[in-house]
Amino acid sequence: MLVSVKVCTFLVIFIFTFVVGDEEPLSSARIIRPRCSVDKDCNPNAFCFGNDNYMPGHCKCNDGFEMFTEGKRYECLEELQLGQPCMKNVQCQVTAGALAICSGEDTQKFCSCNETVSHRVKNRCYETRYLDDFCQVDENCLLPDSQMGEDKFAICASVCSCPIGMKPSQNKKKCLEFKRLGHKCENDIQCQLFTENTVCREVCTCEAGFVRSTYLQTCLKAALKFDDPCTEDAQCSAHLEESICVKNRCSCPANYHGYLVRCRANALPGNACFDTGDCLIFKELKDKVECRRGVCSCVYGKSYDEHICLSGKSSTNLGDDNVLIASILLVSIMKVFIY
Repeated sequence: MLVSVKVCTFLVIFIFTFVVGDEEPLSSARIIRPRCSVDKDCNPNAFCFGNDNYMPGHCKCNDGFEMFTEGKRYECLEELQLGQPCMKNVQCQVTAGALAICSGEDTQKFCSCNETVSHRVKNRCYETRYLDDFCQVDENCLLPDSQMGEDKFAICASVCSCPIGMKPSQNKKKCLEFKRLGHKCENDIQCQLFTENTVCREVCTCEAGFVRSTYLQTCLKAALKFDDPCTEDAQCSAHLEESICVKNRCSCPANYHGYLVRCRANALPGNACFDTGDCLIFKELKDKVECRRGVCSCVYGKSYDEHICLSGKSSTNLGDDNVLIASILLVSIMKVFIY
């Protein structure tokens, strides 16, 4: 029993001595394995660390130098900043981060960032992320399409995000500012973020088929025919000449009627006219009236009564002869002045 206790005690002392003496916790990346008793046992730019009268120490790189191992060989290389001449990646990574590399021609290499996955911010390399990508810090969120004077980085809020009042571009490489109607713009998205149915034509404007509202805040659908719905006159007059919005429907002012795409002055049967369009006031007269000899007249075989064309009477019976004569004289006088 006593022998067993002695054996266990010996094993504990042996393990403790091995761990403490040979496997000192690596509190720094510059602690390296080679044993030493004095500084001259170590390579250039290194010193003997942890040695005393009872046990050897380890070679450790001086401050400002980093260990590089190759098999059983080691050397302490100077820690460098981005842009400085280098020999190995490890020289660049201490100050510039793990994404820094030593790149260039064999005879002329410099510390730089690995451009395929990272970018430089001051003297450090950060992993490149774009809008809506996951991130750790703002410096990850690169905006490569930003112009001079614009922020080059987005905001990291778990994912790369644009500031309030801005939205990502289609390629996720720029934050676009909202643009109102009439303001200068770079692309359609800037306009559409603030106002629907818009496009960028140097300035934000309404797309085809829409018109700008009175207070320039929205784009309203333009009417294509009379009686289309509306809220503002501009919707009607865009394609229907002189039309206005009356009770939320595109119509014409008093004493005018719609014909094709314009408002015409009313001319009832028996009134003076320039063409048949002047005579068409309501659908009941369609195909029943025409402008003949400068007067709105019912088509042959019909007559009018209270300005309504009727069948079964001669078209020569057009009511009040005085009205007819006055209308003919008026049209004749107007033609003289026109020609």
